[in-house]
Amino acid sequence: MRIVRRTFDLGDLEVRWRKSATEPVISITSFNADRDAGAIKALVDGCRTSREGMAAGLTVAGLCGECTPRPGRNVLASLARIDDVDPAGMVTLTVAGQGEARRFSIGWLVVAPAARRRGVATALVRHALAQAQVAGAAVVYVETLGTWADADAFWRSLDCRIRPEG
Repeated sequence: MRIVRRTFDLGDLEVRWRKSATEPVISITSFNADRDAGAIKALVDGCRTSREGMAAGLTVAGLCGECTPRPGRNVLASLARIDDVDPAGMVTLTVAGQGEARRFSIGWLVVAPAARRRGVATALVRHALAQAQVAGAAVVYVETLGTWADADAFWRSLDCRIRPEG
């Protein structure tokens, strides 16, 4: 199994939110397990039926579990909605370690099939990168499976500086 690793160098990151009449309104809020349980179930159900391979093992309990902090690991999870109605996607920013040894990474990026190609993933990633920058990160890591061509194409499309790793 080949894992593709990318690094976002945040040294020059400028977060820009572009809005035009043709783009949907994407709202992003902090994830709350109690309040957002139904939204996460709808998101997971939609993803599990969309494509074989990418979300076959995704479960509500698993995704919610990834949002739970553990000793030595904090998670900032955010949920996106389109026009404040439909759950459109979710991103997790994981901060592992403490002090200078902290490592920031985007652990999960999940977008509902109906919300794809509407700017949701980009908005979620920019939100997570802005959170990382505010928290003092200089670098944010992301990993995907080499067999996930759509994910690879998405990460390549971002206008941040991306540095492929070994």
